[in-house]
Amino acid sequence: DGVSRCGGCRWTVIKKLDLVRLEKRTAMDLKDKWRNLLQLASLPSQSRRKAETPPDLLQKVLRLEAEFGVARRAGRKMSDAPTRAAATA
Repeated sequence: DGVSRCGGCRWTVIKKLDLVRLEKRTAMDLKDKWRNLLQLASLPSQSRRKAETPPDLLQKVLRLEAEFGVARRAGRKMSDAPTRAAATA
């Protein structure tokens, strides 16, 4: 729910939403959980454990990654550019 509201990679912002399910998790926990869900959703269905993760949740994870993941990767490349330029100077 937090990723659909705030976008991907905004873990601190998602944490500040004060969702009851997230009160015991840190922003780092949220990032790790998202990474694990994304990895699980990317596996072929035969490789997944059958009853543990609902298929509709995995479909939602893939949809949200398609929506927000491109912007995240583009932002990472842009933010790395000044660092690389400074390193070569």
